[in-house]
Parts: sequence; C-alpha cells; structure tokens
Amino acid sequence: MADQLDSEERFVCWYAMSEAFVDNEVDYDAIGHTLVESCPSYSDMQLKEIFFSEVAPVVGGNVFGAAGVWTGFDPTWLRKEISERLRKRQESSVEFVRTSFGNLCSKVFLRTFWKDIEAAIARKRAELGISSP
Repeated sequence: MADQLDSEERFVCWYAMSEAFVDNEVDYDAIGHTLVESCPSYSDMQLKEIFFSEVAPVVGGNVFGAAGVWTGFDPTWLRKEISERLRKRQESSVEFVRTSFGNLCSKVFLRTFWKDIEAAIARKRAELGISSP
C-alpha cells in the first residue's frame, strides 16, 4: 500500500486535485483531463476517496482564507504534507481518529468542489469514449 501511496501517478492526482483549491478561477476541465489521462489506474470511487481523504484535508482550507494561494501549490510541499499526513494516520490511532474527522469535514464543506471535478471527469471520459476502470 505504501508504494501506491507514494507513486508518481498518485502524486499527479494530488497535484491536479489541489488546483481546485487555488484562490483563483478553477479550470475543472483541465483537472478532469489530467485525472483521466494521467491517472488511468484509479476508478472514479478511488479518485473521490483520494480527493476527500488525502488532498482536501491538506489544501481545502485555502478557499476559506483571505490571502490564499493563487497560482498553485508548491509540488514539493504538497507531496510532503500529504505523505506526512498519511504516514501519521497509519502509525497512530489518535491520528487516525483526528484525520477521519478532518476527512468528514472535507466531505461536508468541500463536496461542491468534488462535484465539479466529477462532472469534468465524466465529460472527458465521454469525449474519449472510455469508462472508469
């Protein structure tokens, strides 16, 4: 499981999804394109889980801040933060409970962001004539 969590494909998913949280106009079609083209081994359900349990808890707060990130998150920082959060979650039952609460908050407060990404993924899959793996 750790190999999959640290894979380049997974990182591409993280970075593409993080673009939904920049404090600027979001290009959901570009996000959908990247997820379909560059993350082909993940199903729609897996992408949704990655969004809510890995990406949104780390960068979702950016949309609520007055002076958020405008031009995209630093890729090195993003990888480090998400990887560290996942590592702590696996090593500690307290962190597991804490991060589970964070994941639930993400699902409540950030679901409209996922809906827009999900629609973009569906459009791209339809355009290419492919279904979710």
